[in-house]
Amino acid sequence: KISETLIITEFSGGQDVPRPAISCEKIARQAENSNFRSVMIDKDPSSAFRTLLQQDADVLLVTGSFFLLNPLLGQIEKVVKLS
Repeated sequence: KISETLIITEFSGGQDVPRPAISCEKIARQAENSNFRSVMIDKDPSSAFRTLLQQDADVLLVTGSFFLLNPLLGQIEKVVKLS
């Protein structure tokens, strides 16, 4: 088990081949059937990342596409030294 908490977010921006993303609400509904103690939706990726940093956990995991991670790189670099 990696986490008891799931923070769901989304990104907006252009892609080479635009495809609709799965909605946060649909992911949250699926997560309700799993072992998460808490499922949160924060549609602003920067805000979701700040919420993640406030979690009392030994491991913090960010997953998603490069389209999501790219705007967060500045915030991530402030917390973790990327080599």
